[in-house]
Amino acid sequence: MAHEFKDQLLQDMDDVFLSESDFGERVTLVRNGVEYPMSALFDAPSLDGAAIGAEVEAISHRPRLIVSSASLPGRCPNKGDKFILECTPLHDAGVYEVRDYVFEKDGSITYEMEVA
Repeated sequence: MAHEFKDQLLQDMDDVFLSESDFGERVTLVRNGVEYPMSALFDAPSLDGAAIGAEVEAISHRPRLIVSSASLPGRCPNKGDKFILECTPLHDAGVYEVRDYVFEKDGSITYEMEVA
């Protein structure tokens, strides 16, 4: 019973929290050669320190991607997964590899990524 409730809650979050019609974008997870399309929120890459000059200090972060765990195969994130992002008005198309992730309390996964 508890497992069914959790599955329904995660599905509800996938349908509402990451509703592509409301916000987010389509991305493709590539795992073991299989492609899984899903909705996600993408935080564009930060400035490269070398490009802004050595004398300028900047706080930066790696690109981040947030997805619902219900969208993932087996509901499990993996280091080394790759995500393909299409070009949008906010960022260029690209392929990103997962360096690390955080399984959030709300059922979403926040990925820390780098350009593959």
